[in-house]
Amino acid sequence: MKLTNLIPIKAGKTLSRLCIIGALSLGSSFVFAQNQQVRLSGSNLTLKAAFKQIEQQTKLFVDYNTQDVNDSRVIKKVPAGNNVKNVLEQLLEGTNCSITFSNGHVIISRKTPASSETKKVTGVVKDEKGEPIIGANVVERGTTNGTVTDLNGQYSLDISPSAVLLVSYIGYDTKEIKVDGKNVLNISLAENTENLDEIVVIGYGTSRKRDIVSAMSTVKGSTISAASTSNVQDALQGKVAGLDIQSARYAGDDQQIYIRGARSLNAGNNPLIIVDGIPGSLGSVNTYDIESIEVLKDAASSAIYGSMGANGVILVTTKRGKKGVNREVNFNSYIGLNVPHMMPLQSGEEYVQFRRDGYRYAHGWDTPFADEDVFTQSELDMIRNGNYTDWQDLLYRNALTQSYHLSISNSGEKTRLLLSFKYDKEQGYYKTNDAENYNLTLTADHDLADFWTLGTTVRLKRNNISGFQKLNNEILYMTPLSDPYLENGDLNYFPNPLNTSGYNPLADNVPGQFADDAQSNLLNLNLTSHIKINKWLSMHTNFGYIFSDYKRGYFYGKDSYKGKGVKTNSGKEYNNYDQWTLNHIITYDNSFGDHNLVVDLVGEMQSRRYDKGTLSGDNQPVEYTSYHNLGSNTENIKIGSSFENWALASVLGRLRYNYKNKYYFKF
Repeated sequence: MKLTNLIPIKAGKTLSRLCIIGALSLGSSFVFAQNQQVRLSGSNLTLKAAFKQIEQQTKLFVDYNTQDVNDSRVIKKVPAGNNVKNVLEQLLEGTNCSITFSNGHVIISRKTPASSETKKVTGVVKDEKGEPIIGANVVERGTTNGTVTDLNGQYSLDISPSAVLLVSYIGYDTKEIKVDGKNVLNISLAENTENLDEIVVIGYGTSRKRDIVSAMSTVKGSTISAASTSNVQDALQGKVAGLDIQSARYAGDDQQIYIRGARSLNAGNNPLIIVDGIPGSLGSVNTYDIESIEVLKDAASSAIYGSMGANGVILVTTKRGKKGVNREVNFNSYIGLNVPHMMPLQSGEEYVQFRRDGYRYAHGWDTPFADEDVFTQSELDMIRNGNYTDWQDLLYRNALTQSYHLSISNSGEKTRLLLSFKYDKEQGYYKTNDAENYNLTLTADHDLADFWTLGTTVRLKRNNISGFQKLNNEILYMTPLSDPYLENGDLNYFPNPLNTSGYNPLADNVPGQFADDAQSNLLNLNLTSHIKINKWLSMHTNFGYIFSDYKRGYFYGKDSYKGKGVKTNSGKEYNNYDQWTLNHIITYDNSFGDHNLVVDLVGEMQSRRYDKGTLSGDNQPVEYTSYHNLGSNTENIKIGSSFENWALASVLGRLRYNYKNKYYFKF
């Protein structure tokens, strides 16, 4: 098998995802490997595509970590034909990455500079007319280290001395600047007329990029789908300045998102998620169905959503069937491994010597002693046998992850269809943790007349998550001299002879002792109508309905990690909600010579109903029934429920005016 593209997942430990995309070949010698000739070709070639060409032309496999190497970056100047070492050095110039050839693999890793090697660079970003650009992204190439310019176009960033800065802003060409040890870098960006006229989604409408004057970032769907992950949050990592995403804790985790940090200590900090004009969630959309994502980061851009947009707004536009497409079929898949990078702990020999030194320190360095004075009999047996315990290796695993996506689109004279299905299965790094996702999407658009288009979207999702366990301090009590199993092969529940309060963290791996299964089902229905009344007046209507059903069952046996040999604990949780949203948007868009005026009038109604229940108890007499016989619990029985119902009606307006595409007014 061919191993390539190490992709990290943060979840308390750093994980790397090795995407398996080919067949294993034997490596050549070190000298031959780096002198193999390669010639890259193609326009708008990404770093990832370049690595693939190198693999195809040589006997080498390119391994890297996507947080060290931004493989979606488009190569501005394709290196001329040369040996693979020189070509890679040109591709990675300014990224502060090192290249290592080993056993037929090219390993690309980021040089981690010491704190003394970092430096602060400051400057001002301006346009061609010398005006400061507010909210421009300034990022150290190949990393997620970045910032945005302030009201005066100024920025300040700590980087490595050899770094290359990527400076970008909507409607302008991205610019790469070599630092070359400089402390001050003033940058001028050139307008990109083609990009300026591109239409992007804003709150309750669309706009040309040139007309956007607030802090907003756009991520294309091609960038999202290029990331080898089933999670939209993971795909957004490092793509938007000011967007902070919580590390995943387990397979299937729904990660927290912050836009420009947390704004409240007590209230929620979640941004408002709008999917195709209707409030929704990122988890409801599969990565291959996304056309674009717009992130509204400041008060000016999100003001139209009122208090609901106080934490920022993320607008998701999904793909639809296109005119002129005749039976197009697309298939995407990947298979990979989640490989945990363990903390460097003491080996068995190092721990034994540590205990000996501790004894000498306590009793005098020159006092004679024997191992029998330091260790228990069971520990002495392990020392003689050299059979030390690696607890991290027992708890964690190299976990398989796989994803398959199939889409079919077709169009006729007046009708356009798109059908999309995606299946993901991911093992967690804990041996008891697994996640599984099913996504089915159907979109249809029909032109009733030249001025009237109707559309519908049906989105179904099922998510299964099982077996995530949270370990407490007991794992700290386990040493290389703690034998996890008895001589007969049974689990040793208190393996540390020096601390009998430390319960074996492998207890949940015993069949029948631990279960924690959750399932969520989601139905999302959108209906749209767009009427072009005349060339400057249009009306758009959205209706969205969401139904969500969630249920969880858990069981901890008497000998489980939580039970600790005392008693069982089991329970169930359920919640479901349904929500509907209806909005009407009337847009007036007209130009009078050098003047352009856009007026949006919006009326919206929302309603949501939420129901929740919990049941739990202890000391279940028959463990075999797991969480399916809660009525047999005899102790600490708890029953709880809650209900919530709210409705919202709002009317709002927005006025946008510009003069000569130079002076802008928004109200």
